[in-house]
Amino acid sequence: MKTTRRFFPNGVQHIYQRANDKGVIFYDDIDRLVYFSIDSVMARRYGITVIGSSIMFTHLHKTAIVEKKRQMSKYIQDTGSVFSRAYNCRHGREGNLFQPRFGSSSKTELKKIRHVIAYQYNNHTEKGLCKHPMEERWCFLAYAKSDHPFSKQIDYENISGKLNRALKLIDHRVGKGQYLKYSLVQSIFDDLSAEEWEQFLDYTISKYMFIDFAKAASYFGSFEAMLLAFDAISGAENDLKDDYDSFPDTDYVRIGEIFRQKGWPFRKIFESPVDKRKILTTELHLKRGINYYAAAKYLHI
Repeated sequence: MKTTRRFFPNGVQHIYQRANDKGVIFYDDIDRLVYFSIDSVMARRYGITVIGSSIMFTHLHKTAIVEKKRQMSKYIQDTGSVFSRAYNCRHGREGNLFQPRFGSSSKTELKKIRHVIAYQYNNHTEKGLCKHPMEERWCFLAYAKSDHPFSKQIDYENISGKLNRALKLIDHRVGKGQYLKYSLVQSIFDDLSAEEWEQFLDYTISKYMFIDFAKAASYFGSFEAMLLAFDAISGAENDLKDDYDSFPDTDYVRIGEIFRQKGWPFRKIFESPVDKRKILTTELHLKRGINYYAAAKYLHI
């Protein structure tokens, strides 16, 4: 039986989404960047004040301030629908990408709001991907203090033609309120050096940035107090069922590195028969020491 979604208009909404089959969604930074650009456009379109976002391998966490429940639903549904169509085309898959019903909970008490904000921002830390949220690109916290936290500052006097053209394309799309297409991002990735790609990522995330870090910090008194709170508590979510995987997400990183070393495209996962994916799952577990369930989620079996 479907339960009624609790919603308090004056509260902070914790929004949670998983893949339809609970497997991996975001395989690389191209997946994450395209999603982030779509999320940015849709949040602005529906007037959503997002105060935190964490893009994980298998799921998404967001904290947001929303006036109406339908407004929240349209934002999540349209963001997911646009991304899913583009994602399926890139990866050669079919069907729903996200679970039909997203999870959400409303927080009105200050203590609970602080805990859920800490919970959301500490997701990468809890999964072994960093020691502090400021070290992780895809929880975005570092962008509150810098527009290039993970790359060398761009030298515009000596910038390459390829990077310069890529940045102008981003300026154009952001100015028009347009999200990124996979074909555009992939072509830019193919053209740039590794250092330039990191600069491009930082530049693009900063240009599309829509997260209200100041509003998030206001619940703690200051940004510095919020950082200290993240160190002191991992946060909590007691009102929303969150299927927690006991293994670290570093296993997903290791599998991704194996795919890149072998030159395997991620389409290989969705185009390969299930029996071959089962064999590869066992090999990753026995020969590479990958957690079996991590491999199974990565390969969607």
